Amino acid sequence: MKKAFLPILDLYEPFEFADELVAIELRFIHPTRNKKTSYWLLVDGLKERYGEFVKVVHRYNEFFGMDAYVSVNVHSWERVMAKAKQRKRLFVAGDSTTTYPYIGGFSWDIDVVEIHTGQSKDYWNATLSFVKTKLIPFLKILGVKPRYIFYTGGGIQIRWKADDLYPINLLDEMERLNQVLNFFLQPEGKSDNIFDPPRVIRAPLSLNWKYGEPIRGEILYKSKEIVDLEFLLGVLRDIANEHGILSTRPRSKRPKPTFESIPTLRSIDVEFVFKTFQPFYLSNHQNDLLIRLFSLLALYKVDIFQALELLSKFVHDPKNTLGHVRNRLDHLTYPYGRVFNTVHKTPIKEIYGPNLYERLAEFYNTLVADLGISYKPDDFRRGLEETKGKVSSWGALRRVLLDIVKNSYSNYEEVVSVVLRSLRLELEGG
Repeated sequence: MKKAFLPILDLYEPFEFADELVAIELRFIHPTRNKKTSYWLLVDGLKERYGEFVKVVHRYNEFFGMDAYVSVNVHSWERVMAKAKQRKRLFVAGDSTTTYPYIGGFSWDIDVVEIHTGQSKDYWNATLSFVKTKLIPFLKILGVKPRYIFYTGGGIQIRWKADDLYPINLLDEMERLNQVLNFFLQPEGKSDNIFDPPRVIRAPLSLNWKYGEPIRGEILYKSKEIVDLEFLLGVLRDIANEHGILSTRPRSKRPKPTFESIPTLRSIDVEFVFKTFQPFYLSNHQNDLLIRLFSLLALYKVDIFQALELLSKFVHDPKNTLGHVRNRLDHLTYPYGRVFNTVHKTPIKEIYGPNLYERLAEFYNTLVADLGISYKPDDFRRGLEETKGKVSSWGALRRVLLDIVKNSYSNYEEVVSVVLRSLRLELEGG
């Protein structure tokens, strides 16, 4: 049971830095007596609540024989408490009035028909057969990997972890596109609609008591993938249109999912961005801030020469030693090259030409000439040719900023407002 908490920690990680106090709901339901109870865990500091989670799930799920479920979404703690006060009891179930307006992923609940119709009592092998013959071929068509696939005893549940928090109304379209799953999975499998409140799925690795003898859930598949939920929805819409599932438009061959091609490199207001981040750079957060910041610039295809100009402004701070300045070069080239090459699927040298490293050395040397140091072309090669590793996201930058704010006198809302204006709006507008 202890391993059951690890996927929870992972899947709810996007919410740990939410703007308000939020919680996940553990709901326990007796399979025959319909007895229900809900237990709440605050998302803030889930790692510290590891033992509490294990204790509660063991008590209700393994000792009292109640099925254990966990929220697909989180809930506003303030609204949960208001509901508890109104009903004069703490163990209240979450619903649409308590749900937090952002989501950190999708979950698909898929029943194996052979099990639910009683045709097979060999739940494990019936599920594996369905996964092999139906689910895996569909996921290959989809072209996007999920974060987890859970075996629940009566079927499977698939979880997609988002790269950031998204508005909860994306669930409405996900619900509509549920027909796409059934088009490919039926008649062997049926995708249930799990997106109505209270939006709960079976707790990973908990005991399923619905079928007589308790069945322990299993993790059939796990990956390190995170996904842009709007991109995933777009792929499902393309499939729906191609097969005429939800659309009356003529069928057309669906191109393979690809990232947007790189048209023109974008520009930024270097001075404005520098003034925005300079106070945080001087708050002993130089490393993390620059890594996330330049990853974000690469994500939005900002001209690397402008990024270098921005970097030179940071390293010119009088507190920086010459060794400190040289060390800062990797905080541009490594994350910038990794994100650019990985996300845009185009080697950065194809954009700037074969003499890129020579041009960068010449350009950057003019920016830091007064510091008495110089760079060679090979100093830029390692970072810009790197294509593997985790790609930093807006969420990663937000977490860094939150950490900065906790250790300073800044107001988080003001910081986020400035960052959104200077980066997301400006860069997306080109």
